Amino acid sequence: MTRRLAISLLLAFGAFIPARAEADWFVRPLVGVSLMTDHGYVDLEQTAGKSKAFFGAAVGWQPNALGLEVEFAAAPGFFRDTGDLVVEGALSSVMGNVTWVLPRPGASARLRAYVSGGAGVIRVSLRDRLEAFASRSTLIAGNAGGGIAVRVTPRIHINGDARYFKSQFGDHDQGGFGEEFVSFARVSGGIVFRF
Repeated sequence: MTRRLAISLLLAFGAFIPARAEADWFVRPLVGVSLMTDHGYVDLEQTAGKSKAFFGAAVGWQPNALGLEVEFAAAPGFFRDTGDLVVEGALSSVMGNVTWVLPRPGASARLRAYVSGGAGVIRVSLRDRLEAFASRSTLIAGNAGGGIAVRVTPRIHINGDARYFKSQFGDHDQGGFGEEFVSFARVSGGIVFRF
């Protein structure tokens, strides 16, 4: 009886093991730069339109062509240039994204393209030296884009990604010049670790 139970359990367990062992989970550190930046905050150091450095990481699950990821990214100097007027000018984002990997162009292709989009929040921390236009905002935002992944090994890929981010319009800024919002494109790259 015990032997039959053990065999039955092994067969039942075996039914849940995928035929191909694939790495479904991944971690993707990223480094990038923003382009076409625009915002509705008082621009003391004239940073709108200037490129700013980004860094972050994504954690996700991709069992097949469709996948899910949570991405954290930050640009500590998004609203700063010289630092003469702005003490703190950081932007950070948390996004939940859905990714669709496009069909493989060939059986042995190392290059895969994907499209991605999702929603989340963008957090702005802005403080000038006189505390006249300080702001801490959390804005609902969305992003859309895509990229390519080049397989180096089954568990390591190199990734290039381009996305556009846009937030909702929030409250009027401290100077009363307009509504708070952020929009920018981001180009980034990194290494994807699959496990």
